[in-house]
Amino acid sequence: MEMYQYKQKPYILILNELCLAINDSLHDTVGIYLHGSLAMNCHNLKKSDIDIIVVVEADLKLQSDLRFLIEKIMDIESKYDTSLEISIVTKDSLNNFSHPSRFIMHYSEFHREHYLNDPDYFCGWNSDPDLAAHFFMIQKRGITIEGQQISSLFKGEYENAYWNSVMNDISCDFDETIENKVYYILNYCRTLMYKKIGEVGSKLEGGIWALDNIEIEFQSLVNSAIRAYKGELHEGIDLTELKKFREYVLSLCGINLREKNPI
Repeated sequence: MEMYQYKQKPYILILNELCLAINDSLHDTVGIYLHGSLAMNCHNLKKSDIDIIVVVEADLKLQSDLRFLIEKIMDIESKYDTSLEISIVTKDSLNNFSHPSRFIMHYSEFHREHYLNDPDYFCGWNSDPDLAAHFFMIQKRGITIEGQQISSLFKGEYENAYWNSVMNDISCDFDETIENKVYYILNYCRTLMYKKIGEVGSKLEGGIWALDNIEIEFQSLVNSAIRAYKGELHEGIDLTELKKFREYVLSLCGINLREKNPI
């Protein structure tokens, strides 16, 4: 894979248009930061979100300006047939970090239909435990798209909150109707990789690491998830095997589901 995937087409076009939209809509931007799979050179345009954190100098009060930005974000998604996940936070939330951290605005695929169908809908001025994971990933492997450098801005102690956020994520009640089973498998893999060797990785990196570091009975499941993530085969993940793998990973992370949910 070519290095600096985010500098290749169409990513460079998407990010350029996104930065223009952000700067047209906001007037005190400190920086725009990329994290997640695209920052780690293993993004799949059809399957993965492009993950962005925008840092602004002070709180933004005009919902109309933020809704205008959301409209532009959705236009970019449609133009390039991709998904964006964006949170806007203040510089103070980084300087005086607390968990869960507060955001001004959030947009993701989950909220898209709400934004499209309800002109008054707005996800903002709230807190999100996942921001700790995003801040830590930016601190370790993020990319400055524009603005202040990461090393001088993301200086908080995010690691404990990151692990807390990850543990809450993977141990929450399991939805047996989930469609994207590949996401869950590879997310468990990268969590286990961090637990074992302390490295922050993408879902794909976690899956590749797991092939050499998990019990042999789960290697076929993980290999199928990797190939599906790459688009080499249809998902076809067995739910029973996924549930067994989840329990295996959680036990290695110190969570006993039988104790948590006794029969």
